[in-house]
Order: sequence, then structure tokens, then C-alpha cells
Amino acid sequence: MLRCLYFQKAGEKPFKALIPFYGTYKFYDLFFHRHFFWIYLLLWIMKISALVFLQSAVFYYSFSNTLDILILLCTVFPFATGAWCLGESVLFSVFTFFLYPLFAAIVVFQKDPEKEDDKNS
Repeated sequence: MLRCLYFQKAGEKPFKALIPFYGTYKFYDLFFHRHFFWIYLLLWIMKISALVFLQSAVFYYSFSNTLDILILLCTVFPFATGAWCLGESVLFSVFTFFLYPLFAAIVVFQKDPEKEDDKNS
């Protein structure tokens, strides 16, 4: 849901965020870097492959937990940089990185001062 609102705030059509793979790719393209999407996808492929092929291995849990942390970082990073791209401060982006549901909601529900000026004119 937050991705749809981020898309709308960036001037894109919100339904694009709901399209599998394309929505994620476009989200990375808008707010971080489109090539980073392939790293994110590769991490998911590694996670699924480890679950299927390495589940009985001794190092499975440490490997899987490392992948989980990397996937989480890759998920939150575009929200944090998206806050900065949408006009928030660097400090606000750092807070968005650590508490992204709360601060991402603040970003998308905040009124744009530019649009308010247009209405008052």
C-alpha cells in the first residue's frame, strides 16, 4: 500500500506498484537505482535456493539469516532514499530507514506545499 502511495507522490500511476516484478523494478528505478533491483532479485533467488538445497547443511541458518538481513536492507533502502527524493531531509531519510512504516506513511500523507500554493493562487 505504501508503495502505491509513493508512486502517486512521485507522479506515477499507483496501480504500477501492484504489478509483480515490474512494480518492484519501477520502485527501485524511481527511488534508488534500477540495477539494484537485480541484486534484490538475486538475494531472493539465493534465499529460495538455500531453502531448497541447503536446508540440511550445517551453515544453513547463518547463511539464511544473513540473506534475510540483506533482503530487509534492500527492501527498506528505496523507502529511505525515496523520502529524500520526495523533498525530505537527510535526517528524515535516516529515520525512514530505521522506522520505515511510520516515516514512509508521514511522507505519503504529508500535503505538498507546492500544490497548496497552486490552490491558493
